Amino acid sequence: MKREIRSAGIVRHPHKDCRALTEAITSRLEARGVVVTVVDAGRSEDGAVVRPAIDGMALDLAISLGGDGTLLSTARLVYGRSIPVIAVNMGTFGFLTAISHDEVLRALDALFAGSVGFENRMMLEARVERDSRTVVLCRALNEVVVTRRDMASMIGLAVWVNGEFLSGYRADGLIVATPTGSTGYSLSASGPILMPTLENMIITPVCPHSVASRPFVVGAADTVTIQVRALNLRSALTIDGQEEIPLEDGDEIVVSRAAHPLVLVRSGERSYLEVLRTKLAWSGAP
Repeated sequence: MKREIRSAGIVRHPHKDCRALTEAITSRLEARGVVVTVVDAGRSEDGAVVRPAIDGMALDLAISLGGDGTLLSTARLVYGRSIPVIAVNMGTFGFLTAISHDEVLRALDALFAGSVGFENRMMLEARVERDSRTVVLCRALNEVVVTRRDMASMIGLAVWVNGEFLSGYRADGLIVATPTGSTGYSLSASGPILMPTLENMIITPVCPHSVASRPFVVGAADTVTIQVRALNLRSALTIDGQEEIPLEDGDEIVVSRAAHPLVLVRSGERSYLEVLRTKLAWSGAP
């Protein structure tokens, strides 16, 4: 399906060598009459999160140049506007950025020809409830994580699904991940891999005290509530590993499917299973 594209935003990692590709993409788009805006995203040299001011821009297309982290930033920047995103991998490892830097110009031509596909990727919404009021509202493409900020001991967490008590945990933290995020932090904590177009949430404890604590998959229509019992330790909510929100004892984090998905452009040059086999070095032999 062809889309009318009059304006595009290139969101690039500030510390990767994206200049030459940025110029090539800009030239290709401007030759088609597209107005192009280039912004940097990621972290500055002192570690602070760089927040490009593209929230108010009327974009028809976004192009993420960098790695998975750049795409995670881009997903939150374009949230709720149904802007298709081309995710380009400028690094060495990336599950989310499946289009390589030498494919992006072909992907652009295919987009204008109407011969690409689109995938909706579920996102999460997380509310921090304190004293019966919402103090933080945020969204994530990969995961939200409740974690300790001190190294001394584990934190206590209690989890409900749709208001029914699921379990209590003594752990380093707890991850609630999307299928897209199933190959991220959740995977390193022994969570399952889900096909990214599914609509589920994965609850994965991080280094739990009990060996009986296992990852648990719930539906997209479910609501996961986490109560923090930090046991006099500092705790925090992290969003896609990029933003950190300090928590207080007794805070409740309410996690649900966000109202709007991320729209990803599929180039068609490789499948998700091919990406998995390559990135995880799975053997092709039976």
